[in-house]
Amino acid sequence: MHKYLRAVGFSSITNIKQLEPLFKNIIENPDKRIAVCSDDSDISDMQIDKDFGEDIGLSMVGELDEAGNFLMEHYFPYVRPDIYVYDGFLEVEERLVNKSYAGVSDDPELSLIFYIQNIVDIDKKKIGPNDAVDAVMLAALSDRGSILLPIAQPSEGDLFSMVETSVIPCGVECELYRIVGTILDVRHVQNRITGERVILMNISCNDYKIRLAINEMDLIGEPEKGRRFRGDIWLQGLMLLD
Repeated sequence: MHKYLRAVGFSSITNIKQLEPLFKNIIENPDKRIAVCSDDSDISDMQIDKDFGEDIGLSMVGELDEAGNFLMEHYFPYVRPDIYVYDGFLEVEERLVNKSYAGVSDDPELSLIFYIQNIVDIDKKKIGPNDAVDAVMLAALSDRGSILLPIAQPSEGDLFSMVETSVIPCGVECELYRIVGTILDVRHVQNRITGERVILMNISCNDYKIRLAINEMDLIGEPEKGRRFRGDIWLQGLMLLD
């Protein structure tokens, strides 16, 4: 998890101890807090989010005990997705390692697996493995990437064509991909704590629209609309549960 902190502007943090002041800040000054009581106990599952820059931040997931103390189980950095919505049959699967979920799209050509951002919303709506969700907004964090120029369309009869966009699983984790995608728009934001600049891009990739965050220090080249981004990402998704 520490690896992707740099994508939201915390490049100097390398261990959990360095995060303690941020965790205290999140608990005392959250931007969003959601809880749901367990059916068989007085303990509530709780998720607390705080933005440390425009649309970038950290989320803490854990339990609220009987005395009102928040006990963190895990945390994750996030970028809030933009307006682009994937409509289709989406499965929700509970992950084994902690209190979290993975989403799976039903695209017959390319089924994507992503880390669900709104974890406690899934519990609140009582979404189970046999339930379907109809829509999600996709987001991604990247720890390295580069900008490619647009490619010329191959002429008629050309024996070789270049790949314009692609999504390839990367590594052993299900939610990690290596992508090439067309940049739809670009925005620069700043982490309020560290002052580091983060680049937000909406990217079109194999008919998916993804909002991506990358630290300015980790991007080679100048991002502009119409150019392409190539890099490694951790894919996330905000499930729409209305």
